[in-house]
Amino acid sequence: MRPLHDHLLIQLAEDVPGGYALNGPIATEPTALAAMALAAGNLDAAARCCDWLCELQGRDGSVGVMAGQSAPHWPTSLAMLAWNE
Repeated sequence: MRPLHDHLLIQLAEDVPGGYALNGPIATEPTALAAMALAAGNLDAAARCCDWLCELQGRDGSVGVMAGQSAPHWPTSLAMLAWNE
């Protein structure tokens, strides 16, 4: 039997990029956090998250809160951490 954290990481990898709620809009904060969590064991899923974050990056380098909402830019730091994992 797999430990609970392994099960949760498998479930997370199946649902990325993701949002704050199941079936909700995809958002940058939960996607960046998922990328960081997945970087330890599922690089393909982490890369999907990072690729999605790259798609949202503005010309000035900032990342908004979700697709179609480029401001505010506070998730930029989380995206940068995810890209550096």
